[in-house]
Formats: sequence, C-alpha cells, structure tokens
Amino acid sequence: MFCLYLGFEESDLPDLEFLQTMTHIVFVDLDNWAQFFTHLPGQLNQGTFVWGFQGGKNIWKPPINCKIYKYLSNTGCFFLHPRCSDRKDAADFAICMHAGRLDEKLPKQIPFTILSGDKGFLELENQFKKTQRPAHILNPHHLGGDMMCALLNSIAETTQGYASRQFMYREEKFP
Repeated sequence: MFCLYLGFEESDLPDLEFLQTMTHIVFVDLDNWAQFFTHLPGQLNQGTFVWGFQGGKNIWKPPINCKIYKYLSNTGCFFLHPRCSDRKDAADFAICMHAGRLDEKLPKQIPFTILSGDKGFLELENQFKKTQRPAHILNPHHLGGDMMCALLNSIAETTQGYASRQFMYREEKFP
C-alpha cells in the first residue's frame, strides 16, 4: 500500500473487521476543527467511528476531561491518524486516500461523513455518489455543536434502520 509516512504500516490502521460493524464513519480534519469533541453537546450514537487527521504543522492535543472523547477512545471508536507531512493539504489528501480505500472494502450502507471547511471535499462527495456510497461533507464553521451532533446521529440512525431491516429480511428468508 502507498503510504505518506516513514515507518507507517497497514497494521497501524483501524481493523477492517471492526469497521465493518460500524454504522457511520466520520473523518475529521483536525486542522480545521481541533475542538470537535468539546463542541459536541452529547454523545454520538453507538456505531459511530471517528477517524481524526492532522497536518504536520499542527499538534492536536486530546481534550482533557471530555466524556465524549473518553468514551470513543475507550471503546476503540476513535483513531488518531499518524501526523501527515507539513505540506499544504496533506491531511486532506490522507482523508481522501483512506476514505477511498474504505469505500472499496466496507459495505456500501455504511455512510461516510467528512468534517472539514475545505471545499475540495465536495468532489469526493461527487465521487462517492458514483460508487453508491452515502457521503456527507459538513462544514464545522457553518454548524453549531448541537446541529452537528444531531446531523451525525441522524446519519448513523439511518444506517441502523437499514441494518435492522436487512437482519429482519434475512431472518424471514432463512428461519
């Protein structure tokens, strides 16, 4: 696999089997929204996995005494990607690469959301439409914490409903 980092291994990434159990994958550009966790007024739905990316010029620090961050970290639902290079948009390119990689390997009903103020991600959303992946680009600069939390949970609930219907269908078909 092509890697942007020296000493970076495939095993350093989140486990694909674990990610297949998720109902929502959220990619956060921590260069644009370092306070993501502290702005959320409540928990994210179970099954939400947050993958944080940071450029090489910024040093992201985990929030102190933040219940949401602690919960996601303790349950393995937060992954801080190794720091990217210090070139312009390095974290953005890393998000695109890993989102594309996961698009090929994860079930299509798992939606992807990218939290970034960078408009270049709108093209990634267009590309995901071509692969039948539900995708959302949310600009944290235009949404308050309450609205962001509600939107993220709404996206996850849509998937949970789909998974429940799929399970019920299989139960009826194969008693």
